[in-house]
Amino acid sequence: MDGVAPELIFPITATSSSQYQADRRLAAHAVDGSGLVGNAHGTTSAGTMWLNNGTLVVPNDLNPFIVFDLGSVQPIRRMKLWNYNEAGAAQLQSRGVSRADVLVSETNGGFTMLLAGQAFAKAPGTQTDFSENFDLGGIRARFVRIEKMTNFPGGDNNFVGLSEVQFFRDVDLRGTEAPLGAKTYYFRKSFNFGGDPARAELLLSAVADDGAVFYLNGTEIYRFNVPAGPLTHSTLAQSSIAHATFSGPISVSAANLVRGANVLAVEVHQAASSGDPDMIFGADLTARVSPPPPQAFSPGGLVFNEISAASTTDFRIELVNNSGQSLNVGGYAIRRSGPSPDAQYTLAAQTVGAGQFLVLDQATTGLGTVPGDKLFLMLPGGRGVADALEVHERPRARSPDGTGEWLTPNAVSLGTSNTFTLHNEVVINEIMYHAPPTLETPPIIATNLLITLKNLLRY
Repeated sequence: MDGVAPELIFPITATSSSQYQADRRLAAHAVDGSGLVGNAHGTTSAGTMWLNNGTLVVPNDLNPFIVFDLGSVQPIRRMKLWNYNEAGAAQLQSRGVSRADVLVSETNGGFTMLLAGQAFAKAPGTQTDFSENFDLGGIRARFVRIEKMTNFPGGDNNFVGLSEVQFFRDVDLRGTEAPLGAKTYYFRKSFNFGGDPARAELLLSAVADDGAVFYLNGTEIYRFNVPAGPLTHSTLAQSSIAHATFSGPISVSAANLVRGANVLAVEVHQAASSGDPDMIFGADLTARVSPPPPQAFSPGGLVFNEISAASTTDFRIELVNNSGQSLNVGGYAIRRSGPSPDAQYTLAAQTVGAGQFLVLDQATTGLGTVPGDKLFLMLPGGRGVADALEVHERPRARSPDGTGEWLTPNAVSLGTSNTFTLHNEVVINEIMYHAPPTLETPPIIATNLLITLKNLLRY
């Protein structure tokens, strides 16, 4: 509740998809405070941080996750996180978590998305307080899972890790006393929603003595034991509540919910204009987000159409809108993987007309390449792969544009239709399939006749 600092949930435990055993970079060290000095975190990774196996240690771990068990269902107000902070070369801090999904559950299964594609700050590699706080809105859960983790550009061996994670809960709702005497009390609470509002169902559980009206971002979503019509500070509740208890969950409108910052406001009305001996209020607003429909993972119309030859200094990419309508490409991302360190460039909001090309140079994307690198065109939010190809030592282009197979063009034509010189001077003229076999024949062993000569030869 406003005005009351959330309290640390402790102790908690952690399990993970893998953990680097060689020098004890274990999941348990992400929750035991072993690397903390006050609010600062140290830079010695062994025995104080968590790191997964990546692709260096068998078994490899390309789908890392870590699950935190809070011991019981708690109203989680916020998560405090220190990213991976190993001192040394820049690639060591790049092992930290760049983006991930945060999910919650009351049981260790059936997780619900809370923060999708959440971005995290890179640790500095020095002992300081670089922690980040994430508002979880008082969601009731026992387990918190961080998954689909990616590291920062320059990270090595697909490693991802964390230094420390803490969770804070709201204090007992009945533990905060408001002065009596007023007819109406007002409460406001801001919270962050990271999911898709269009797929969210809001569930409200509340306790109020005597009546209450709830507003989401300024629009009324529910009223309890309060008369219909306009309200003022002097409006009384319809009846007195002797023993207030939680009710719900009740489905309320999510029409005013937005991605990002939201405000829940509540006014609590008393049943008597004077002499009312008590006032109690508490609320729990939960968002249940349904999974995206299958069409949300459709690759769409934006695809790779041409790339220059591999280059660490002047690599260029051409995309084409292969759909029949204009497309806002904001949020699409080009991800590099392979011999070069993993890296990603996210396209800014811009419109590409139907059939039009979009050329991106290395000065824009920051993506140089070597032969063997793989490029992935990711849908906005990282929800799927729209297209992919491998970089070669020569240019590559589609024939025909946008839909055809990948060939070697006769010239680089970024920004215009691809051109090719196709040769048919030498062709395959005949092929015999399933030719009759040449059967083996048994060997013939010759017999030699020896003739003995006893007479003298005269010549």
